[in-house]
Amino acid sequence: MIKIFEADLTGNEQIYLSECVASGWISSQGRFVAEFEKMVLRDIVDRECLATANGTVALHLALVALGVGPGDEVIVPDITFGATLNAVLYAGAVPVIVDIDPNDWNISREFLDSALTDKTKAILPVALYGNPSGISEIVDWASTRDIFSIVDAAEAVGAKIGGKDIGTFGDAVTYSYFGNKIITTGEGGAVVFKNKEVASLARVLRDHGMTPGRRYHHEVIGFNYRMTNMQAAVGVAQYERLDSILDVREKIIKRYHQNIASLSLVSQAVSESCKSSNWVFAVSVPCERIDSIMMELSNQDIEHRRCFEPMSLQPAFTTAKVSSSLESSQALFNSLLLLPTHSRLSFGEIDHICEVVIEKLDRKSR
Repeated sequence: MIKIFEADLTGNEQIYLSECVASGWISSQGRFVAEFEKMVLRDIVDRECLATANGTVALHLALVALGVGPGDEVIVPDITFGATLNAVLYAGAVPVIVDIDPNDWNISREFLDSALTDKTKAILPVALYGNPSGISEIVDWASTRDIFSIVDAAEAVGAKIGGKDIGTFGDAVTYSYFGNKIITTGEGGAVVFKNKEVASLARVLRDHGMTPGRRYHHEVIGFNYRMTNMQAAVGVAQYERLDSILDVREKIIKRYHQNIASLSLVSQAVSESCKSSNWVFAVSVPCERIDSIMMELSNQDIEHRRCFEPMSLQPAFTTAKVSSSLESSQALFNSLLLLPTHSRLSFGEIDHICEVVIEKLDRKSR
């Protein structure tokens, strides 16, 4: 089977894990956690990083540390993974769903003002599929309206805006290192804070709410959101090869585009000033063809996915507010196909995948 995602564990992962086992440091203490946090900040200046158990709790931790809570509203995109809205609800706030931009598929800047109310405390833009387009404009919009910006960069490790790492933007930026992400720790996440005082509070909240320097003393209610030394060991080995992993992914995306260049298919637009992390290659195909294409991909043992189901259609999020028409997100959901994208994918496999897709598109559909 050609997998849609596959972790590349060909570096020092096993060596560093063996060190954890040999030393006995397998829980949340050990040298790799601090080293991992430093590597997250390798291209980010004057910010604080906290490693977390996963990307979802990184979002929750960021929201709570910034003071988002009951009675507050947080603007979110309609197309994202459910963790984005889950974290808002964990904090007791209300998600306010906004349509996506039809070109870059990130939250639409057109509808932000209409989503703003006197209860708006934050906006949570998502760099969908690793594309940071529009993020800097959203951060600027939030800062001029005195609300927080929390960037969900779960799929965007290594993405850049104007030559700067995506972690440089917003009041907080969160990452995921799940097994299908750009780099992985199995499970794992991180949150980068702009304000050091907020980061200090988040560090206390992450560690059960224990007062620094006074172990087992709790002045605030906290969480156990810590990353283990073993997770961090894998992450350090992954970050050592981040540049090469991103380079391979860029070549994979270019190969896909070369194969489908003759077809009138829509893919995700990336702003000229931005560099995507290329988490996945996604293409919009004619709605009437998508089922037959998916069936043939399955017959050929090629793993694939549909677009995230819009948050506005999810039974779990009926308490969320919808502030705009959702025409673009609905259209994308009906037509989007995600194809295998990982650093171990060969050009021959990409060519085969594209042949299957092209074969199912008749002359009229092209």
